[in-house]
Amino acid sequence: APSHDKMAILFQLVLAVVTIMTTPALSGHAEPAKEFIVDLDTDPQHRWSEIVAAYKQEIPMAMELLKHYLPSELLPILDLLGDDLYTYIPYPYNQEILGMALQVGMPVGDVVLLNLLYDLTAGCTSIVAEDTNGLIYHVRNMDYHMTTLLRNVTIVVHFQSKGKTLYSSTTFVGYVGILTGQKPNMYTISLDERHAGEQWENLIEALLNHKAYFNSFLIRDVLASDYVFESAVKQLAYTPLIAPSYIIVGGAAPRQGVVITRDRMSALNIWELNAEENKWFLVETNYDHWTTPPPSDDRRDPAIKEMNELGCENLSAEGLFNVLSTPPVLNNGTVYTTLMSAGQPDIYKTYIRYP
Repeated sequence: APSHDKMAILFQLVLAVVTIMTTPALSGHAEPAKEFIVDLDTDPQHRWSEIVAAYKQEIPMAMELLKHYLPSELLPILDLLGDDLYTYIPYPYNQEILGMALQVGMPVGDVVLLNLLYDLTAGCTSIVAEDTNGLIYHVRNMDYHMTTLLRNVTIVVHFQSKGKTLYSSTTFVGYVGILTGQKPNMYTISLDERHAGEQWENLIEALLNHKAYFNSFLIRDVLASDYVFESAVKQLAYTPLIAPSYIIVGGAAPRQGVVITRDRMSALNIWELNAEENKWFLVETNYDHWTTPPPSDDRRDPAIKEMNELGCENLSAEGLFNVLSTPPVLNNGTVYTTLMSAGQPDIYKTYIRYP
């Protein structure tokens, strides 16, 4: 009898191991991102001092690595502009960048370039969805090159005034714009890169002529504003930007979910949630939603399949985390996963991913 008991225990252990090994939604290791407060009542040059002090070595390392992704023909132009790049950044972001540069001991032009490069090199998956009670969820995976370094500098920042959080963001240390953010009880926003050819020459021209926003600065401006959902969508859709993008917005009321497909000057398309027509979720990766993604980078169809299997009636933060943990939605380039809901702002959480 004891031998049968041992065999039964051994069988259960083997079965458990096999089950773990064959689970389709492998999430790997995930750990919560560190959280910080930026006091907006502080002078802009000093707002990031605590964060920069904690990551003083990593910021120059990120700059050196990101430079490898610049077209070689642009390097002489950027070297010529140098610290003058700082003068093309709007207040208060120019002062925040200047403060970081002074604290780290880097040329201010390099910190500007760091912010510019983050705006243009993100691969992503964003999902906005509505449950049967009308609650809007908004989740995203952020995919990048240099994943090892970026995992080490991914943080959550709560921007506060008089001790109250006005908006929150998942960001990289040294970056003052916002690619992923939430304004409690109002809306959530994420930015996905849109592949639209080489944009560097147009980008530099737009920057120097003061005709366009950094994508991430516009998102931060909107999160800091008093806009209602519809006004926020309008600003995000029709303000000229330095680069094409997808801007995904989730609100705090039923049907408040959109994917804005942007070129530099304006929206090409605004795709809306409509649960009454069974369009209860929208998935955006890095391709126009009316086109077919390439087989070599099709994260959209696996995400759609997982969403349909999850079902509107079972929608939850945990279920959406599992959707974003399904290969290839989760891949070796995934840096972090963020869960958000403007209607339930306490859901906001970012996990650093180690697939």
